[in-house]
Amino acid sequence: MKKISHLLEYLFLKFLAFWVNLLPFWSLDYVAKFLTLLLWPIGKSAKKRIRDNLSFALPEIQGKDLQVFMKKNIQHSIRVSLEVMQAWKFQYKRFIRKYVYTDDPDFDSHYINLKKRPIIIEGHFGNWELPVPYMSHLGIRVTAAAKEQSNPYVTKLIEKRRKYYGGEIVYIHQTARIMKRLKENDLIGLVADQDAGHKGVFVKFFGKLAATYAGPAFLAYYDEREMTLFTCVFQGRGKYLLRKHIIAKQVKKSDYPDVETAVQDLTQKWSSKLEEEIRKNPEQYFWLHRRWKTRPPWESNP
Repeated sequence: MKKISHLLEYLFLKFLAFWVNLLPFWSLDYVAKFLTLLLWPIGKSAKKRIRDNLSFALPEIQGKDLQVFMKKNIQHSIRVSLEVMQAWKFQYKRFIRKYVYTDDPDFDSHYINLKKRPIIIEGHFGNWELPVPYMSHLGIRVTAAAKEQSNPYVTKLIEKRRKYYGGEIVYIHQTARIMKRLKENDLIGLVADQDAGHKGVFVKFFGKLAATYAGPAFLAYYDEREMTLFTCVFQGRGKYLLRKHIIAKQVKKSDYPDVETAVQDLTQKWSSKLEEEIRKNPEQYFWLHRRWKTRPPWESNP
């Protein structure tokens, strides 16, 4: 039964992608707004999850403001999904330069001239897919690590579309492939803000402990690389502002007594910076995630 539902989901997305690709990129926000209005009456579980997360993360948003916020948030999530359906356009440098820009005049030269490629972290904030093709068009080889979807058909569909990005796509559990690319001096990018289960590092995120992937911090520590958070925030009519937030110019092993201390400290630092940026545009975060699902063992054993 699950296989049938996965297949139906895949076929629906293929059908939707066909029609979405007939539209200009800048128009997708308007399409997302229409779909939000259409789906709003039936999206009870999605609204409940957003509301539950906001109840402790941003408790000041209540009443009518909460309803408006949730509509904007769902619209944003739908728009990003539609944009990924047009990923074949990301292979064109002119397209990326038209829709992704930075207000840092040294952004490009900083990464072109770095001898050791950095560890780049992203959260599900703004559009987390666009930085990879942007960096690829600078002539930098990128390896992007992400979490697999629960639907294997959708995973394959996303894989196919991500091949247009100009980088290699690996999954966050494929340690050997990531380490190989690290040795080859790729820029390693990780979308690392999903629930990491009990193997994750527990750090504070919006005031509540969240199980977080240790990979970005470990890689930066292991190879003593720069560790940077990227944000790519929607500005309207398809345009996104890409910014770098350097967490550590070069992680040094000598600054820490052991790897565990380094991973805990660095993971907390990038998580805190991500939270700071989300607070500026909270409607652009993916509040549908079960980000705080896994609880630390000591919470159940007071």
